[in-house]
Amino acid sequence: MIPVVVGIISRKNKEGKDEYLLVASKKNFGKFTGYYYPPGGHIEKGENEVSCLKREIKEELDLDVISCEKVAETTGDEPNQITFWYKCKVETY
Repeated sequence: MIPVVVGIISRKNKEGKDEYLLVASKKNFGKFTGYYYPPGGHIEKGENEVSCLKREIKEELDLDVISCEKVAETTGDEPNQITFWYKCKVETY
């Protein structure tokens, strides 16, 4: 299985409702190009889920994850892929 991790990042808007951060890739991912999705990426060899999540969010968004909680584990959108979903709190500046 190819392991992928994604982070669910939310905040309250002025009305007190949750808003979620989604990103779109600038790379060509075939049929998935242009879709919006939570930030994340592939887990590299020797890396655990949390360290990967922190690295990916820092690389993609220049945000620091200060805490995270695993909320789901699902099949991926590609064959032989597993996705680990984490609810994240990030440091705001």
